[in-house]
Order: sequence, then C-alpha cells, then structure tokens
Amino acid sequence: DPLKASLVSDAALLQDAEDRPWQRSVGPYFGIDVECVANGTGHLHRTPARVAVVSVPSGPDGRPAQTESVDDIAIVLDEYVRPDVAVTSYLTELTGITEACCRNARSLGGVVSTVRRCIPKDATVVGQSVKHDLEWLGLHQGEDYKEVIEISDMFRQRLPITMSQHEAAQHNDGSPVPPPRHRVFSLRHTCQYLLGSDIQTDVHCPVRDASYALFLFCKYRDVPVGMLRACRDALHRAPKLLSFSARIPVIEGVSLGKDSYRIKHSARFVWAWWLKWKHNQRQ
Repeated sequence: DPLKASLVSDAALLQDAEDRPWQRSVGPYFGIDVECVANGTGHLHRTPARVAVVSVPSGPDGRPAQTESVDDIAIVLDEYVRPDVAVTSYLTELTGITEACCRNARSLGGVVSTVRRCIPKDATVVGQSVKHDLEWLGLHQGEDYKEVIEISDMFRQRLPITMSQHEAAQHNDGSPVPPPRHRVFSLRHTCQYLLGSDIQTDVHCPVRDASYALFLFCKYRDVPVGMLRACRDALHRAPKLLSFSARIPVIEGVSLGKDSYRIKHSARFVWAWWLKWKHNQRQ
C-alpha cells in the first residue's frame, strides 16, 4: 500500500529529526541496576535486594573512553541488601537471590550511602528503565548525579500515525495532534540483535545488565543518524524474544507482570471448581 509506505517513511524522517540529548552528555558515566524481591503479591510490590554500579571514564571532551567489549566496563559496586520489610518471595528463579544472600547484608540505607560515595555529583547515569532504580535508591538529579540517559530512548522505534489519524489531518478539523507513538525494546532484545549477546540465559544479574546498558551507550552514542535508524529498523524487524514473565508469569503467588493477574484468576477458578467437584464426588 503506497499510503502506508509513505506514513512509515514519514515516521522515520520525523524520528531522524528528533533531538538526541545523549550526544551532548558529558562524563564520567555510571550504570546502575537494582534487583528486587517481592514484598507483596502484585507486580509492583518490590523492594531492593541487590545493587550494582558500573562505570566507564570519560576523555577530555567528555565523551566516554573507548570500549572494545563489555569487559572494559569497570564494576564499582555489587552488593546484596537486607530488606527492611517482610519478603513474600525472593523470586529466586528470576533474581538468583535467596534468603541466605541477604541474611548478613547491610540495610538499604547503608548500601545507598556507599553508592553516593561511588558516584560523583557531576556523573551521568545510564541504564534501561534506570529512573526506577534511582527512585528505589532515593537518589535525586542535581543532588546525587547530574543527568540521566535512558537506553531505551536511544533505540525506540517511532511508529507511523494510524490511517484514522491521517484522515483527520487531511480534513484539518482542528483536532489536537496526537503525541508520537514509539515501540520500546527490552535490554535483552537490544543486546541480542545488536551485539549478538543473550544477557538473560539464566537468572537476572544486575552487574551484567548495568554493564551491557553502559556498553551500548558507549558504542552507539555518536553514531550517525542513518546508522541509528538502521539499528532501530533491525530491532523492529527482529523476532520478539519471550520474556521471563511470559514464560513464568507467577512465582510463589507473586505476579511478575500485568498479564499474570488474569492467569492467577483463572487458576483460582480452576482450583475452586476442582474442590467443588471433589466434594461432590464424596457425597
């Protein structure tokens, strides 16, 4: 369809013209990732249980130092946290964390104090969904670090407007212009198809996730817009990887995603039906 092809081309050109703030960033650069355990049964009921900080130095011009591989990323901190709330599940199949890992660990406050000493106030923090990690640690922009670079923003794919939106724009009926839509890729998806590395073949590791996110930033920070578009197109065309929560939606009664609630509801229905059937068989 020529019209659809035109809308796709327009979306690509508009994304090419978007601001790329990561190219203006100045180091030193640090990556942060927090692994959490469950303190409730919902997919948002989480509390930090392991914190990782990695770094790469910057040159005189503020750009990151040359990194040939993820092994060039320095590990600054990797420490378990003793949760200060009751733990519903350590989600060991996902996190690799057990009760024994956290038993003799420091409190979150103690670990955060170390993180603040590791990261200078002029640091640029890089990561995938890193704002959530910073919120969990209670770190604030302008006080504990200078700025944040979100990796998913670098590689997200702008989607074309829909046919209905195109028709509304043609009629110029005064309707507000909808905000652009983007497809956001997981860190695993990006690493698999751009670096050829599956970073989550087993349990999640915050050191590995933080290191790969920072390496992606160093590798693609200054690439030309045409190359960045090619990377985004490749990620968009690549087969979607099955996430952990899609394979195992519930662990010890804890939902790992929004879709898990539907599965838990169905399981309760089946369990209630089975109990009723068993009761009727006894009569």
